[in-house]
Amino acid sequence: MKLLLLLLRSLLLTIFIVLLTTCNASESDTNIPKNSESVQIPEDEKAVQIPEDENWKIFEDNRSGITFSYPSIWKTIDGENMIVLEGPFGHIVFQDISVPADELDQVAKDMFDMDDNYVEVSRTQYSDPDRYMSIGSFKDGPSENIVRFLVAYPEYGLIHWEMIVSDQESIDIELRILEKIISSVRLTNVQNQDAVSVTDSGSKIETSDVNDDVSVVESSVTGNKTWNIPNLDLLSEHPQISCLNDVFSVFIDVFGVYVVAPASAPLELVTHSANVLAQYIDNDADGVPDDSTVLEHLVSHNFVVPVWTMATWEAFWENVKGTYCQDNTGMAASMYYDEDEWALGGIQTSGTWDTNLEEIWHVVSVGWYASYPDYFGTDVSFSSILTDAMDAARGGRFFSIPDQYPDDAWYTYYDETCDYVCQAHEYFYWILMANLDALNPVLTDKCRRSEDEWSVCNRDQLAQIDPLAHSLLNDYDFKLPTIIPDGIYVPSATYTNSVAVEESLSETKDNTPIQNSGVVESEHNMPIYQETICISTDIESHNIQMTETLIDCLIETNRTEYAPVVLSGESMDQSVVRQVEEALDYGVELLGSWGPVYNVLVGINDPDSFVLAEQICSVYHLNGLDGFGHEPPGEPTLEGCIENIGTTFSNYDCCGAAHNPPAPLHPVGLQSVLYSGADVDGAEGRLPITVLHEYVHVFQNAQTVWPNELDSDENGRIRVYNHGMVWLEEGSAEFFAQYFAGQKG
Repeated sequence: MKLLLLLLRSLLLTIFIVLLTTCNASESDTNIPKNSESVQIPEDEKAVQIPEDENWKIFEDNRSGITFSYPSIWKTIDGENMIVLEGPFGHIVFQDISVPADELDQVAKDMFDMDDNYVEVSRTQYSDPDRYMSIGSFKDGPSENIVRFLVAYPEYGLIHWEMIVSDQESIDIELRILEKIISSVRLTNVQNQDAVSVTDSGSKIETSDVNDDVSVVESSVTGNKTWNIPNLDLLSEHPQISCLNDVFSVFIDVFGVYVVAPASAPLELVTHSANVLAQYIDNDADGVPDDSTVLEHLVSHNFVVPVWTMATWEAFWENVKGTYCQDNTGMAASMYYDEDEWALGGIQTSGTWDTNLEEIWHVVSVGWYASYPDYFGTDVSFSSILTDAMDAARGGRFFSIPDQYPDDAWYTYYDETCDYVCQAHEYFYWILMANLDALNPVLTDKCRRSEDEWSVCNRDQLAQIDPLAHSLLNDYDFKLPTIIPDGIYVPSATYTNSVAVEESLSETKDNTPIQNSGVVESEHNMPIYQETICISTDIESHNIQMTETLIDCLIETNRTEYAPVVLSGESMDQSVVRQVEEALDYGVELLGSWGPVYNVLVGINDPDSFVLAEQICSVYHLNGLDGFGHEPPGEPTLEGCIENIGTTFSNYDCCGAAHNPPAPLHPVGLQSVLYSGADVDGAEGRLPITVLHEYVHVFQNAQTVWPNELDSDENGRIRVYNHGMVWLEEGSAEFFAQYFAGQKG
């Protein structure tokens, strides 16, 4: 019944918006209430801007006791069970749906997944307040993009916001306006709320000017993005943009960005391009976009990657004149199947260049330019780190192609049709290829063939010749690609091709992808961490002498730049995963980032036990730590680890956590925490303190180096002092966990 009511409300909302849009199109304001504010938009105001705080008003809905701020030039329209704010770019709809806040996840699923009339492109999860953002469109509604927020307030319930956008160019600004509106929400009829004072009157709805002492604070737009892992299936039409279907008949959805092609395009080439696109978006193949802000820009601006011929290109642009596609689809670059170079299976194995590496990166890079303009912006009106680096590489800041580049320039592109912005796009491509070692002459002759334009062939040369570019790509913690796409995208349902491992998993018949919230360096989709070598392997263990320098080095080995990783199966409730992630974030904030540390969430009778075991065992195996999960006698093996750990996970019948410290003197300070009955602890509210307790252990073990202050004996045996008495180690971890949790509230 609740689902039916939600879907009915969604249908009524769609009908209301259709009627509203129709009324606006005919310039009829006869249905607007008299107490609505009129919108006065200057004729020359082309771009949407965020108004200054003094130009916002406070809106009060006396039915719900909710107030929020909104731009004063907008008008308000009172609909049945909803309020519509009409701005210069479209509409924002406010709807109180009278559902408890703890039903956020289920209601989001009902509204965004179960509504057959709604086509969702992407979904984003935020916190403070907890909310989901969904982007899509209604089949029976207006053709514009729909951005929907479902926001949970523990003291009140769920509130639904919906934004209808017709101008693709301004969607980023519009989202910031909506975020600002949401951040200003106050619940005046709920205790413990900092309610904004408004004038009380007998009218149903009232607005008043915001005075100087009221500030509208823009909320943080950080969150965990949730996207469907692409299956790269062939589709016969675009589910939203019908004008694309008139020319293209092959579509592949890659995280909401579509590879499109006519029927004449060879399917193996189309699927290869789609795989390369997937690898650029999710380069570590963990099933999660590496930078969701970049992807969000591409999806919201309807970017597609065509695989076609020049004849198809001409036919398309002739066919879409006057349609939605003419101004509302993004095509930053294309692949021409009859002209470009193709390396099926990757340049590493084919020995030939793949034009996909360039053209598809030109599409993806648009998201980087827009998302981080100070770093990657290409606008000629201001400098970014990227353009500063390019100016150095060209030997000067040239807005037109010089007759002759300076002798000391190493980026010398003479194409007269390529202006300054175009030059920056090409430069971004070249430095990324060098940073990936994709131009290594061992692989192809691409670098030699391009020496009249670019001759930096590998990462080491980039660091030496173009240090600004090397620093931009490697020193700012951006999740840029680190692996050369080979056109074979395999998200991490399994991390190994071992026949024995496949046999050990065959009983479960389960290839469920595991959630992996960490970001790691990887090779062949495997997480391999950079080693910190403190002790030469030539020195026998009993000859190791502990010095202050060695102790500092060993502690530094246990420090990491990577966020804690959370592994869980499909059956694990997402609210449990969020509890762990939030507690880990708080632990890192308090104690720093140590590890890398893996947190494996195992439920009672978890159907994903052996898949989780394979994940964690593979991480240890690839980082040279085969002792993990090994039960003597015999040599430790990956298969043995999976069998032992998987069996242990399957036998969990209650709750707790087991911490695995870093291996003595190992060059990778890998740690892990295995949570048994995480679903039970999460449901009962004990999990956050348990996570903090274990992260204190992670911190403790990161500071303890072996063989401590004493040398090992002549047989290599180490006299272990650890952290002292067990009651002290465990007691201190529990004390700090309780204390920190209390401080956090």
